[in-house]
Amino acid sequence: MTARRNRIIIAVEGREIKLRKILVISADPETCAGVAGRYKDSLNVLTARTAEEARRVAEAEAPAAALLDAGLSGGLGLLDEMRARPDGPQVIAATAPGDMAATVETIKRGAFDCITKPVNLEELDLAVRKIFHTIDLHKRLKDLLADAYSAYRVDAIVGKSRAMDEIFKTIAVASEGKVTVLIQGESGTGKELIARAIHYNSREKDKPFLAINCSALVETLLESELFGHEKGAFTGAIARKEGKFEAAHEGTVFLDEIGEMSPALQVKLLRVLQERSFERVGSSETIKTGVRVIAATNKDLNELTERRHFRNDLYYRLKVITIDVPPLRERKEDIPLLVSHLLEKARRTPQGRQEGAGRDNEKDDGLYVAGQRKGAGERHHARGPSGEGRRAHGRLPAWRDLALGCLPEPGPGLAASRRRRDRTRTHNKDPRTHALEQEQRVDTARHDPAEAGPEDKKIRPDETRKTCRLTLSSMICL
Repeated sequence: MTARRNRIIIAVEGREIKLRKILVISADPETCAGVAGRYKDSLNVLTARTAEEARRVAEAEAPAAALLDAGLSGGLGLLDEMRARPDGPQVIAATAPGDMAATVETIKRGAFDCITKPVNLEELDLAVRKIFHTIDLHKRLKDLLADAYSAYRVDAIVGKSRAMDEIFKTIAVASEGKVTVLIQGESGTGKELIARAIHYNSREKDKPFLAINCSALVETLLESELFGHEKGAFTGAIARKEGKFEAAHEGTVFLDEIGEMSPALQVKLLRVLQERSFERVGSSETIKTGVRVIAATNKDLNELTERRHFRNDLYYRLKVITIDVPPLRERKEDIPLLVSHLLEKARRTPQGRQEGAGRDNEKDDGLYVAGQRKGAGERHHARGPSGEGRRAHGRLPAWRDLALGCLPEPGPGLAASRRRRDRTRTHNKDPRTHALEQEQRVDTARHDPAEAGPEDKKIRPDETRKTCRLTLSSMICL
């Protein structure tokens, strides 16, 4: 495929098929001929002399852009029809010089741009480029939103425990309306992931989702980030700024670590939840908002309200729907699923492919055991949440160090086989390789002293040290 400015074509059997089309609707043959000549090498130019003919061509060819003579009989009605169609073309209206009323009318009816007659091809070039650039941006946005919807589907969240099943049901209920949601759980348990799942599975999924950490900013900056400010409201406020509640209108604002919010900001947030309105810092203008608030905390807000560190009325406004996210140590049945998910995710990354992480390597190094053997990870005490497993997973130096902790204990004859192999290869070993294998023998001796060889027994326990293996327990611990 060949792509040039204002040009997308594809070659088929020596012929070029132009993929992008522009429809010229004008009774003036010179205008049609001029535009056709201008874009003969870059666009598929279609022409129509009447409004009725233009309807037939537009229905059959589905052009991306159209140049419409606004003075054509039935031209404004044709403009209304084209803009009413979901897949209709973007329209450039051509009006008579000095006819401001016609220009304003076409813009009101949805014309993308206006130019004057006779058509200046340079002006037309600029308008056509803007149209195709806008179309490309909309396509990219649509693809990004599709990726977001796919990533935050409820069934994309890893977990099969009873606690996770209850969370999935609550997400489905919360997604049906715009009620406030309070998510409680330890750091790293996936509170923001749940908040995004609620948003992207709701009717407002095309609206903005904006997140802010209430503990990361001082009170004055947090107030400005949430509610915005006017120019000159404080030192450094050189221009007006929209806050999260204004920018996310009809969407979702996610307030992480809301337990750290100051009492003064709690009062302003309470007004947003009650009255659906607020004022920018330094302004007396009241702004209405239809935003949904999802809050998260790793603290016990009920205890904070009893100690008067958090407003009781705000707490009850936030907990219309409450989701308690348990840490991974309380749902150990999810550990094998999570590990398998992380390994598969890493295998698809360029770094994982560079390390030669194919399915055969996974079986050889015990990764298959980690993902499939029931109970392999449950022997280890999972002290922390799933987010820590993801971070530890990102620090892996190589695939073969990944799941040795999930392998079964060495069986009979394994140590003897290793000693025979070592004796045949000692003469050409690199010193560093020899040192690493010695550490592995020490580890084997520590697990099963009966299988240790004479060289293993010479090493005192106080001389041993941790090897560079990453076990399953270290993947999921804090």
